[in-house]
Amino acid sequence: GSRNDIQCSYFPNERVLKNISQKNLIFSPKAKCQFDCLGNDSSIVNSLVYGGDVDFKKSDTKKSACKTYYISTEKESVDISSFIENCDSNATILYFESTLIDGCNCPDL
Repeated sequence: GSRNDIQCSYFPNERVLKNISQKNLIFSPKAKCQFDCLGNDSSIVNSLVYGGDVDFKKSDTKKSACKTYYISTEKESVDISSFIENCDSNATILYFESTLIDGCNCPDL
């Protein structure tokens, strides 16, 4: 029959994004400040989590518990990146990197 509910994620990038997208996504205090500064634009987070590019060289995948992934995307011709800590039940956006947040006054918390 016709089944459109089957999804396969063979490549490491897709496996990481799928795993993160299935978890409760939370913001660190710094990431929340930056997200507020970006106007609470959820499309940025969606672009990162559902279609971003994982840079495994910048990621910390050696941890046994919560691995940290560096994920980047482009929004309106501007690069946006984030470090996301991926644990068993939650994924935490630690902070964003982008020229869009250069003017934000978000302290390291």
